[in-house]
Amino acid sequence: MGAGTGATTEAVLPVLPADRTEYDFTDISPALFGAAEKRFAERAAAMRYRVLDIERDPEEQGFAQHGYDVVLAANVLHATEDLGESLAHCRMLLAPSGLLVLVEGTAPQGWLDLTFGLLPGWWRFADAYRPDYPLAGAEAWRRALTDAGYREAECLEAGEGQAVIVAQGPGEAAPEPGLFVLAGGGAFGAEVEAELRSRGQEALQGPAGGDREAWRSFFASLPAAPPLRGVAYLGGRWTDGSEPSGSELREELTSLGSGALALVQGLSDAGIRPGAGVWFVTRGGQALGPEATGALAGASLWGLGAAVAAERGERNLRLVDLDPQDDARTDRSAAALADELAWPDRETRVAWRGGERRMARLVRLPDKKAPSAGSPPAGLRVRGDRSYLVTGDLGRMALEAAGWLVNSGAGAIVLSGRRAPAPAAETEIAILREGGADIRVEPCDLTDAEALTAMFARLERDLLPLGGLIHGVGAPADRAFGSLDRRTFEAELWPEALGAWRLHRATRDRELDLFVLCGSAAGVVGRPGQASLAAASAFLEQLVWHRRELGLPGQAIAWEAWADVEGSAEAGERNAGRWAEPGG
Repeated sequence: MGAGTGATTEAVLPVLPADRTEYDFTDISPALFGAAEKRFAERAAAMRYRVLDIERDPEEQGFAQHGYDVVLAANVLHATEDLGESLAHCRMLLAPSGLLVLVEGTAPQGWLDLTFGLLPGWWRFADAYRPDYPLAGAEAWRRALTDAGYREAECLEAGEGQAVIVAQGPGEAAPEPGLFVLAGGGAFGAEVEAELRSRGQEALQGPAGGDREAWRSFFASLPAAPPLRGVAYLGGRWTDGSEPSGSELREELTSLGSGALALVQGLSDAGIRPGAGVWFVTRGGQALGPEATGALAGASLWGLGAAVAAERGERNLRLVDLDPQDDARTDRSAAALADELAWPDRETRVAWRGGERRMARLVRLPDKKAPSAGSPPAGLRVRGDRSYLVTGDLGRMALEAAGWLVNSGAGAIVLSGRRAPAPAAETEIAILREGGADIRVEPCDLTDAEALTAMFARLERDLLPLGGLIHGVGAPADRAFGSLDRRTFEAELWPEALGAWRLHRATRDRELDLFVLCGSAAGVVGRPGQASLAAASAFLEQLVWHRRELGLPGQAIAWEAWADVEGSAEAGERNAGRWAEPGG
């Protein structure tokens, strides 16, 4: 804490085991972080640079309770107004039996009064341990540490009025008491509520089916004590593994997304930010390798959560996926979730499987030699005796896909969008046709099951057998999550997500060589203003896992932003800048 220019860090890092150390370099301001990052860039220890004001509740600043084995502070705590409160906040950071190590002045020194004494902050102390001077003596430190719940406090004189103070935290750490609000959980929510109460926490069920205004009023009416620690949205439904109908999936996707948005919007409208964070909870909403989930719609919450977190700058929006095999044993899932809520750590993407807690990690795959231009990757067949469907709004992505299929030897290509091609797209289609490509344009709203069935009937009658498809839609306009309502969310979600589902259902009995779903990286990393697109893209990835579990081909691609067909250079520069932003 108060790491400043990094002098203490410089002394400490060499004695820490680099392969087993995570080191958080914190200060009240980020002003010196840039210099510190350069200074410690070559260190093997995992370094993070974070803002922390120890006079405020650390959990409210994104720090996990009891998550650190050692807390270091050199000439920091004496500058706080209340030593007792600051030491209590330090104890909240310490793991059971963790060590607090302080370097502090313990005796008055004239040269300090002539320098720091000219600043009002030097004299701002207001606690019982320092009656007339900002530096506490050794005995006062021992008393303050004992009062704050520490044990075995030692004060080691270091000369020149300085001392090293070491104290051990409690052997058992209990979560700080607080209130949790649960939403949309039904009977399972009652199980979680009971588990939370057994852990010394208060819990309330939020308004059933609450809309934005209902949530705002609910949060605004909460008492100041106990403090609101967290909010958990339990609407991620778990199914029996059977495929839903299109209308069922449509309702579930919309209900989940709009319910989660209403909750977060109401929380924001009330001006409240829970100390431990907000959780979106699903069951089987993520696929951890080959496993039957059936909970397709729940995956959309992961994309939605990533986008909302990026837009709000919310470090503590957490995504938890419960074990889909625990349906008949909700007590185990309820206990696991209660532990997640009561004991949050730095992990924001967690999945429980077989009683084990698993965390999301990015893993670099071995580099693979790229295929030559215009040829399909190894193992992917594009055949001259098959036709291929490319869906979307006939923008840049659809036209690039069509060109790739032409170069790969596709027999015929069908371009399908909700609207007729724009003039620029018509020009590119004409160029492909002049080169000998057999291209057909078929307007169709993929969310309309009857229209899709009619289109496939025409294609079967007039063209070569279908060999595969590439599905993608254009990104909606940037829209702050606070301005999204249910109708807008539906309009932006359905073409990509529900359209992909309709295509899956319409082709699952056909022998396809490829089934490619083109989404956005916003579904993985989040992007401000793209909540509906992120939700849809996360759903596409889960649909591909579902198809593979059924033995069907499937591939999902999470693209960055594409330049528009018209004004592509300008759009490309704009999109590149947007993706370079934090959270982009």
